[in-house]
Amino acid sequence: MIDTHDFTRRAELDLRGSKAISPCTCQAWRSLPPEASAAFARALAFLGCQVEDTAGPSNGATREADRIAAARLMLLKLSVDSDDPKWSSEVLERLLKTVVGVPGGSIGDVMYALYGVLGDYPSELSKPLASFIKDLVVQCFTRYPELYQSVDWNRLVQRMTASASKPQLYFALHAIPPQFVSPEFAHEIATGLDSSPYREEAASALAV
Repeated sequence: MIDTHDFTRRAELDLRGSKAISPCTCQAWRSLPPEASAAFARALAFLGCQVEDTAGPSNGATREADRIAAARLMLLKLSVDSDDPKWSSEVLERLLKTVVGVPGGSIGDVMYALYGVLGDYPSELSKPLASFIKDLVVQCFTRYPELYQSVDWNRLVQRMTASASKPQLYFALHAIPPQFVSPEFAHEIATGLDSSPYREEAASALAV
């Protein structure tokens, strides 16, 4: 039986190298514990693996960490680890359906996953990457408004540090509802984006 850490490390290496999951990694999914198997099954189908239906654990639960890891894999498939992601509205719709279709799945899973990818694989805040961030946030909010409102935004704010990348700050600018953005946090976002082409956009949105 393979553990979740080894599986996700292997899958991320596949996707960063070729943007595809290898047959060996697809096969390794079958050796995951039931809870992890259920958390990753839909994402692997999205990524092109031949994945049979899984009943998952008897209580229907999945671990949040596994669901976030699964969402990360789908984001890497779209090259979100670069400054030139590849996506379409249809692809984003399928990705979000996959995320919320997992037992226990939530919009928070993809929000935390995106924040993590933007920090772990820092790149320039290019126009394509900025457009992707905005498109994903808009689709989350418009298609799943109740799930969007249920995200633990305070927890995400607490993860933001002085070393946050420009893409992470731009994500925060568009994703985090205004009521969770303190004046101090708004200043951090504006200051972090001050040297980017999105300086005026940030200043206008934050009114700083």
